[in-house]
Amino acid sequence: MIANAESPVLKSHEIFGAVKIKDGLFLGDQYSAQDLEFLAVNKISHIVNCAGRQLQNQWTTVGVKYLTFYWLDDDRQLLFDENDQVAFEVQNFIDEAADEFYGILVHSIRGQSRACCVICIYLMQKYQWSLMKALEFINSRRPNLELRGSFLQ
Repeated sequence: MIANAESPVLKSHEIFGAVKIKDGLFLGDQYSAQDLEFLAVNKISHIVNCAGRQLQNQWTTVGVKYLTFYWLDDDRQLLFDENDQVAFEVQNFIDEAADEFYGILVHSIRGQSRACCVICIYLMQKYQWSLMKALEFINSRRPNLELRGSFLQ
């Protein structure tokens, strides 16, 4: 396929936007987190920002609630603790919005690694799914995942 101005070829590392994982739960990148129209249309009241060092929480003034993690997309970064405090915090935050019938966006810079891990741990806890089942489910909605092996450990 030859790319031209009318049919650009996107590579897996390029901008993907947001995808619906399940009703009310979206996985997105930095651009979806900055798109107020997207947030309003999808009734998103809660955002899990997995890249707080790089992206500011810019919608607090309009009432959006944030759960912010200052993680780097780096092999040395630890996402989850042994006591599952982070996992329970994520589950409670997402369930709070879902219980009120609001939408939730989980995002990182590209929405391919840190944010995917957060949604994965949520699905595993919420539905008692295995890691493989959660990853397959996410991948069915958001192909071309680029999860760091160190994050999955």
